[in-house]
Amino acid sequence: VGSLFREGGSAANRSRRLGARVVGILCKQHAERHSDSVLWLDKLQVELEAPAGSARRSGAVLSICELLREDTCGPASRTLCEKVLAMLMPGAEEDTAVLASTCDGLRRVSEKRSLIWEVLGSAGSPASKQEFLDRLYGLSKPVVGLGDTKEAELGAGSRELVHASWRLLGQLAAW
Repeated sequence: VGSLFREGGSAANRSRRLGARVVGILCKQHAERHSDSVLWLDKLQVELEAPAGSARRSGAVLSICELLREDTCGPASRTLCEKVLAMLMPGAEEDTAVLASTCDGLRRVSEKRSLIWEVLGSAGSPASKQEFLDRLYGLSKPVVGLGDTKEAELGAGSRELVHASWRLLGQLAAW
């Protein structure tokens, strides 16, 4: 679990994604045995409020998304999803690693559940469905007109964000 909050480049990002999956599996197994509690949820919510650009936010958002994916959060699911969606809105977060983690986490949620669409269609949503899709398109915009992102002169963080936002857009289109 300590790998969730490591600072660093792409190796740390991979480590965070793997750590988040482990947390999701452990929490699912715990929920099957003890349906009244979610492991580490309080700690993850605190880390989600870490300063913008923090690796702690990246790890927390990935872990919370894994919990949402496994549907172990019960009634807190909608509120947590709203918080995660709000991180993608303009002005909330500018760090490409945190934004890419958020896109990756939301993509994982949408592989199993339609929770994102449900929250975006509700009254407490941080944005409308169209505003959210426009924001995702804006995050992927550095490659518009540049051709293949492998050839484009983008930094690794920007390239990862572009790919993550396109993967999320593709997954959401499946719903």
